[in-house]
Amino acid sequence: MASSTVSRKRKKKATTAVVARTKQSKKKARRYQKKRLQIFPPEQNRSFAESQHGTEKEEDSPMTDFMDIKLAKVTKQEYSRFLKIFFDFLQLHGNLDKQSREFLAQAKKNRVWAQDGLKLFIRAAKKRAEAGEIAESTIINFYKPVRLFCSVHDIELSWKKITDIIPTGRRVANDRAPTVNEIQCLMEYPDRRIEPLVLTTCSSGIRVGAWEYLKWKHIEPIIRVSEAEFEYLKWSHEPIPQDKVVIAARITVYAGENDQYFSFITPEAFEALEEWMHYRRTSGEDINGESWLMRPIWDTTTPKPSATITTTKKSPTVAVAAVPERLSTDAIQQLIKRAWRSEGLRKTLDKATRRHEVKAVHGFRKFFRTYTEPKIGSLNAMILMGQDVGLSASYNKPNENMLLEVYLKAVDNLTIDKTRTKQQQQDKKMVDFATKQQALAAQLETKDQEIQGLRKQTQILTEAYKSMEERRETKDQEMQALRNELLETKAAQQKKDSEMQVLKEEMEEMRDLYQGLTNTLDEVADLRAKIRVNPQEFLEADPFKFAAMQKRR
Repeated sequence: MASSTVSRKRKKKATTAVVARTKQSKKKARRYQKKRLQIFPPEQNRSFAESQHGTEKEEDSPMTDFMDIKLAKVTKQEYSRFLKIFFDFLQLHGNLDKQSREFLAQAKKNRVWAQDGLKLFIRAAKKRAEAGEIAESTIINFYKPVRLFCSVHDIELSWKKITDIIPTGRRVANDRAPTVNEIQCLMEYPDRRIEPLVLTTCSSGIRVGAWEYLKWKHIEPIIRVSEAEFEYLKWSHEPIPQDKVVIAARITVYAGENDQYFSFITPEAFEALEEWMHYRRTSGEDINGESWLMRPIWDTTTPKPSATITTTKKSPTVAVAAVPERLSTDAIQQLIKRAWRSEGLRKTLDKATRRHEVKAVHGFRKFFRTYTEPKIGSLNAMILMGQDVGLSASYNKPNENMLLEVYLKAVDNLTIDKTRTKQQQQDKKMVDFATKQQALAAQLETKDQEIQGLRKQTQILTEAYKSMEERRETKDQEMQALRNELLETKAAQQKKDSEMQVLKEEMEEMRDLYQGLTNTLDEVADLRAKIRVNPQEFLEADPFKFAAMQKRR
């Protein structure tokens, strides 16, 4: 009894807790709904409610959610085709939309059924691979869209068990890039579109799906201004002047999309595009920057540029020249494949051979990568092809001129018609030679004028030199006369100096005589004074002197 009472109490408590949590969750739901009404306008709430109740069949379709995934257009088409093959294998009836609904309903009820069906599908594909109908590496392509479809609709299967039975196969296809001779033969196909189409794809490495975005304004011819400077010419109605040589052209791929990037094409490809657009202009089409690069063919016998002309059921609809339409990716692929077959480059495969040696369209990208990588490196080739370079994209940031410089190294490898290139090079050399001759003639004329001027200056300088020589001779004569006068003056000065020396000596002698005479006179005066004072004493001392003095008196 006690144990049953305890269990009832526990159940009651658990029930109470569940009710409390339910009330709490309801309160949260009401608060969330109130916030949602504040955030979203009533129109969006109404459309959301309608889509939840399935009023719009398109949004309720499982394929709609699958196609909303961010994938390339061609990839979505391939995935839808593989899903159709898988649903047909499961014997689901109806179109792809009905089959996806039925598969989704049964897979949610019984996931084992979905998993076993996928395993059986893979085993059947393996048997086809063993029989040589398909390659082992193709089996993974059947598996990927099925897994993506299940992941979108929250169907979890034992993917590890499924992938374990998928063979690895070859990671790289056993094919090759087309040769230059094969591409030359391909361009002989009698369709004006094939040459610009093939040359542009080969020289830029773009995907075939990029042609649906390409317009005439996305092609910008490039001319060299100096050794390290280039000029990009925008689209205009006027033709490119003949004095400007196009070295390459810039092509904007996937313009306006998130995957937009740029690459380059060779002068040969740009010339082919220019001829193609010129032919369309002369046929009556209004060519401008918004004109599609590729368009369907038109009836050249129709005088009125009005609507399209429908022929038989087997033949396609032929457009009018003045009413251009964009050429689809499928049409471009079919055009190229027809050219391969028509020129005898592709034959019907036998049962033992699964695929052609050269891919009809994707082989052009392989041609670009094969012939540019030895010249510009793997990383630059991947950038110009619009491929993901991984972490290098965060650090390697080359600008347009840097990529153009390396692309110009590979232009010769990407040129298909070598003869036309050689002829263009010869023409360019002739033009350069003529230009250099004209420049040289102008320089020679300028030099002649300079020589004439130098001759006049030389004549003037010669006359000035002669006059200077005459003046110098005159000055030399004057200087010689001055030297002679100076020598004469110097000799006269020496003579005068000698005379002055003689006079000085005579003056010295006269000074000595005068000094002696003065002394004598002084002695005579002293003697006179002594005699006057005491004549007797003087007489006694020297009677002869006294007698002489008396005689003088």
